[in-house]
Amino acid sequence: MPTFGPCYINFYGSTREYSDLPDEYEDLNLGKGEGVAYRGRALVELSTVLGELPELNIEDVSSDEILRTQKFLRRRKYKLHAAFMDASMLNAIDAPVEFEVSIGNYGNKLDENTPPCASTTQPTNALFDGCHYYFLPWGNTKPCVVVDSSWEDISFRLEALNLLLKITDNLEANIEQVKIGIKAKLPMPEIAQLLISLLDQLIQECRKKLPEPSPGRHVPNELDKLILSYRQGELDHIIELATKLKESATDVNEALSEVENFLQILKNLSQEPQNSMPDVVIWMISGEKRIAYKRIPANEILYSPNPDYIGRYCGQLQSIILKFPGLKVEKEKKFEVPALIRAKFWLGLNNEEEKWHQMQKEGDLAVYAETYENQVSLPIVGWSTKGPTMTRPKWSDSQGKIKLPKENFEPPPGWRWASEWYVSPELSMLYDKDAGHTQFLEDVYENQSRLPGGHWGEATRPWTDVKGDPLPPRSDITLPEGWEWEDDWQVDLSRAVDEEGFEYCVEQTIGGYGAVEKRYHLCRRRRWVRSRKMLEDMKKKKKKEKMVQAATEGWEYAPLFNMKFHAIERTMDLVRRRRWHRKMVAEKPGADCFFSLQFEDEDDKEEYAAAMTAPRMFLTFDKPFKYQLRAYIYQARDLLAGDESGLSDPYARCCFSTQSMVTEKIHKSLCPTWDQTLIFEEIEIFGDPRILEQQPPEVIVEIFDYDTFGCNEFLGRTKAQPMVKLDPSDARMPVLQWYDIKRGNEAGGELLAAFELFLVTGSDLPFLPPKKGDLFLVPNGIRPVMQRTGIEVLCWGVRNMKKFQLASVTSPSIEFECGGHVLETKVIKNTKKNPNFDEPLLFLDVMLPKEELYMPPVNIRVRDHRQFGRKPTVGIHILKSLEEFRCDPVRIQDADGSDGQDTNVKQTTAAVAAVVSGLEKLQSTGIVGNGPGGEHVIDMPVDTVKDEVDLVQDEDIDWWSKYYASLGGKENNKKCQKYLEKGFDKVKVYRKELEKTEDENFKEFSDFCHKFALQRGKDEEDEECDVVGEFKGSFRVYPLPPDPNEKIPDKVFQNIPPSAPEDCIVRVYVVRGIGFQPNDSSGLADPYIEIQIGKKKISDRDNYIPNSIEPVFGKMFEINTLLPVHKDLIVRVKDYDIISSDDVIGETVIDLENRYLSKHRATCGIPLTYCTSGINQWRDSQKPKEILEEYCRKNHLSGPLFYGNNSVKVGNKTYNLSDYETNKPSDPNIGPADERLALFVLNTFNIVKEHVETRPLFNPIQARNRTGQA
Repeated sequence: MPTFGPCYINFYGSTREYSDLPDEYEDLNLGKGEGVAYRGRALVELSTVLGELPELNIEDVSSDEILRTQKFLRRRKYKLHAAFMDASMLNAIDAPVEFEVSIGNYGNKLDENTPPCASTTQPTNALFDGCHYYFLPWGNTKPCVVVDSSWEDISFRLEALNLLLKITDNLEANIEQVKIGIKAKLPMPEIAQLLISLLDQLIQECRKKLPEPSPGRHVPNELDKLILSYRQGELDHIIELATKLKESATDVNEALSEVENFLQILKNLSQEPQNSMPDVVIWMISGEKRIAYKRIPANEILYSPNPDYIGRYCGQLQSIILKFPGLKVEKEKKFEVPALIRAKFWLGLNNEEEKWHQMQKEGDLAVYAETYENQVSLPIVGWSTKGPTMTRPKWSDSQGKIKLPKENFEPPPGWRWASEWYVSPELSMLYDKDAGHTQFLEDVYENQSRLPGGHWGEATRPWTDVKGDPLPPRSDITLPEGWEWEDDWQVDLSRAVDEEGFEYCVEQTIGGYGAVEKRYHLCRRRRWVRSRKMLEDMKKKKKKEKMVQAATEGWEYAPLFNMKFHAIERTMDLVRRRRWHRKMVAEKPGADCFFSLQFEDEDDKEEYAAAMTAPRMFLTFDKPFKYQLRAYIYQARDLLAGDESGLSDPYARCCFSTQSMVTEKIHKSLCPTWDQTLIFEEIEIFGDPRILEQQPPEVIVEIFDYDTFGCNEFLGRTKAQPMVKLDPSDARMPVLQWYDIKRGNEAGGELLAAFELFLVTGSDLPFLPPKKGDLFLVPNGIRPVMQRTGIEVLCWGVRNMKKFQLASVTSPSIEFECGGHVLETKVIKNTKKNPNFDEPLLFLDVMLPKEELYMPPVNIRVRDHRQFGRKPTVGIHILKSLEEFRCDPVRIQDADGSDGQDTNVKQTTAAVAAVVSGLEKLQSTGIVGNGPGGEHVIDMPVDTVKDEVDLVQDEDIDWWSKYYASLGGKENNKKCQKYLEKGFDKVKVYRKELEKTEDENFKEFSDFCHKFALQRGKDEEDEECDVVGEFKGSFRVYPLPPDPNEKIPDKVFQNIPPSAPEDCIVRVYVVRGIGFQPNDSSGLADPYIEIQIGKKKISDRDNYIPNSIEPVFGKMFEINTLLPVHKDLIVRVKDYDIISSDDVIGETVIDLENRYLSKHRATCGIPLTYCTSGINQWRDSQKPKEILEEYCRKNHLSGPLFYGNNSVKVGNKTYNLSDYETNKPSDPNIGPADERLALFVLNTFNIVKEHVETRPLFNPIQARNRTGQA
């Protein structure tokens, strides 16, 4: 019975900052979206008791129950460690950035009830990376944090979860390897070997012991015991099935689907309902504002002495992309990355902390006491610690909130000082606001004010920055060393301003500037800008800045304490501060590390009664290693559309460590080929290169659509790991790979790229790739090998085009783009009269990659030609791969009459020829039984033309006897006893649609032309369905001679049938319905048939079948149509209602055009024997000999050559009638021998036989739910 607990349940919600105004993340407290902060926990127990219902719904918990739960509440001390290596991909941020790590309430800056701990990194100013993003310049001192916390010891639950997650991860990776092997078409023995080693590893891992609660340490509850036995049983079951599969598997695909079932079982087991350990939350904080966060489940970083039970990321360096809180991404389409951090996390018991320190082999872990010395500038006096502007204590923390005099620091118990106090300048102060830029736009605002009704004059702060903070006048702004002005000061007129560049508002502090002057406006301002560019090398500049910094004794300056600090003093600066550090070492392992400050002054004691502070921790490295990254960005395919035209102007931005670069823009393409190498020079990475080789930093590639106006639209992002080469002479070559691009949860195409990371050791790196203009190309050896390729396009027509911008698509043309080459068809004059192209054959001679993996896609774009020369794109289709259309070129026939064609080519030519002769035949002979050509319904009666000899037997035998005999089974055989005794022919009864039957391999009758669904391109909000039409056509791809002077082979597409519309008669035989969805309250329905093609409808409403969901219809419907104008035949089953309108039970759609054009001759199925009369009388418009002659002509087979009536030669094979008829047939209705022989030969070919197909019915309203079969 269901049971749970006693166990804590954790609650998460919005951020904990208090606000009088409504919280913008209030929805998170209601469970809408992922909670971003821990809000508390509740101790819960659930139990199911059989018997009577309780008298009271709610009652107090009894004291006995409270006592019983006490044993579950024992707490143990845990330590959470984090070391931050890099923080990059930050967007422009004004205030210094810090990261906070918390678990539960521990570590949260806002919580005053838990002891302080070093849970935040030091605030650091972000620095521009020279391209787009910002990063935090931590240099060789990487910030570390540690959080002390107390929780129940539930390690046995989390360790079991970790073990199951490891088994699941390994199995998933192994399945992926097998799938890659199948995709790469490895030999079957190799794939089988991969599968066997997968199963061996799975069996071995499932035999590992699940952790059990240890007495005295853990207290399990009822659910723990049940889960343990359930998991053990399931793992034993997997071992048993996997062993059996290993011994008996014969088919790789079947075995793989069985293994995927194991994976699903493991995923279901990898859930822990009683996880009372809260998630670890990382916050990025800028100034006072929380910007972005990430939640990490505690079990993923939990340490265990047993390596099988350790968390997958415990102590591992991982790249983490932070997220914006709330539903910003969905609501505001805010897809940019707030920050990317590389960090290590470790969570374990206090007594296991030594293991974390042992993991930090690469750097030196040091702990420092920290305080800031603050001063203000006073007239005459100079720098002082007193005065009206001194809003902070003389010594304080970085925020100025806590008083921290140097002399009041006492080492915590178990710690001692390891050095004296020294000035430790904050690293990001070495860089100015233009650091990283090679060009910089200096700007300053000129402010003016007036009294009501007065004239404009200088404001109290005449010159300020955009936020209103004072700056010197523009004439006093000096040019920094190493830069030169590009132009003079100019008024910025490219904004919402008047002719003089002024913008107006009522009050400067309120803002709300507008471009038009009103009488009530009392303030105005204008922006002056001046561009400067860098002359000097960046390295020299950095060195010089460091020298300047050393000379300033570590002081940082700012106009006011709450503003951004900088290293070099400016005229407007009124305050300054500097950072002091003092190193500490632990004498006692695991000792608490926070200071309780001692105050001697009574006033101070009252004001700072609870002054407690935590030290700073750093991981210091001796020197960085220098690397060079080469990013080979070759091409992308199937990108999202960024413009209304259904296309994009894409470029890629590549980010690695603290640098980013962009590729060139490609205009109007969803499948751009950049063919560009981006070279990242002098990347400094700290830590052992051998460890970096195992876990290299990720390369992030983002794709954007360039827009001339407004900001560029984000199209998607992907991650990749570079191939690391510690020796530049390493001969390995990276391989271009397809990486999936994602925009949020939406698939955004694929990127073909490769990445190499070289350690710069002093020896020569490989030569730079060749250049094209200023850009580096992808070098040979990495770029795909190209070959001259011919692409034949059969552009047959368009179908079912939906309206675009409220107007019908009547005059379309199609553009085909592949490998940068574009082909355009002629325009269809009017799709309502003929939706086919007059000249359907196009040919493209292009250079394409030899390997299928690198083949560029084909972009199919349909444009409609409208008035005033407008040509909007009304539909696009991206054909990702041309592999199924590859064939060998047509060769000249050999002397023996055979030719060297590939079967694919033969099939194509055959299909084409079949259509031509079929059309001619129909035009000349018409169809048997074709009367005036109206639409009507006919019951399927007993055959009326009876031979006198068979008069008696024919009364008991009809078409239904044949049908039931074909179905088989005892019940059906009783209905057709006489028919079975006679041994007459049976028909094929397919259990699914004819075009989808696997045995016959008809491939949806797409041998002549395929159907490609067209999409609209950029998502339109009002589009109900993605598909806006179809393109009918096909392709043939084959290599061409490399020498352009050599003759190219004959075309594969030959003898194309005329594309003019054809009048056809369609006969639909509806036999019966199976398992209809009930539509009446009785649980039954009153079904009847409706046939529709184009605007023509035949309804058999008068002959509805009452109260049946398994009706027998037995109806034949005849209807005329014009192919391909109306090609989709709809067979609809409706429910008869007397009062309300009739409901649709379901419908099925049949593409008549595909059946008409197919080489499989799907117009009328051929029977097994040729009878001139009787129940199995021949009913086709052509006789077997005619059909055989036509088949030979279409398939380039010689013959048929008849030797008398009993032998025929088709191609190189001779068929004899005696091979098929051992005894003379007893049926008196049988036809002539030569026709019988022709029919026997036809039955050996893959053409449609006489059949009944079973088609599923779908209700279009019920999201395509299956509602029965017909």
